[in-house]
Amino acid sequence: MSTMVNASPITITSYDIDNANLSGTGAWTHTYSGTITPTSTSIANYSGGTGTLNDGVISSSVLNTQLFNYPTDSLPAITLNFDAFYSINNLLISGGNFLGNAIPGNITSLDITINSITENFSTASTGLTLGNRSADDFIDLSGSSLFNLSTNSILLSGFISSGFNGIQNTFSITEINLDGKTASIPEPASLGLLVLGFIGLVFSRRKKL
Repeated sequence: MSTMVNASPITITSYDIDNANLSGTGAWTHTYSGTITPTSTSIANYSGGTGTLNDGVISSSVLNTQLFNYPTDSLPAITLNFDAFYSINNLLISGGNFLGNAIPGNITSLDITINSITENFSTASTGLTLGNRSADDFIDLSGSSLFNLSTNSILLSGFISSGFNGIQNTFSITEINLDGKTASIPEPASLGLLVLGFIGLVFSRRKKL
């Protein structure tokens, strides 16, 4: 059974995206070091890399910002991979500034999946603004079915955005930050010893019977 220790910001070591807009779409640019597999002229799947979403830079423009402008049959999904096992407290998504470009839009809700358990969350604003819209979408996991679950990755999907200027299903992300507690996980060798000990106890009781 895992135990929780010191609170800590969570390091995202890599992330994957299904149905991401390619850099340059709509003049929005971002970086990604992994494998990019285009599925259409502007949509691709990203895997095994790192880049704009975890580079520590919060952009105030369309530069270094990932655009998500999706049709209904190409909903994006983002998998974040961590450097260790954590119990996640909260999630903060920072959006890009729309000045000079009219299509970002806020994330109003999304699905978060941990260990095959999915829950829908509405976002809250931190009060920070870029241009004339809320720049940050905050999710608090406390009190949810995902709180205190130990994991080294999470899946973000089912995004709903408010859109902008009548353009729906559109949002942008310049950075993702998470906070949580590190989890101490039994090593495989230790788990094996526990299993052997349990089997030995069962046989011992059978002999006594």
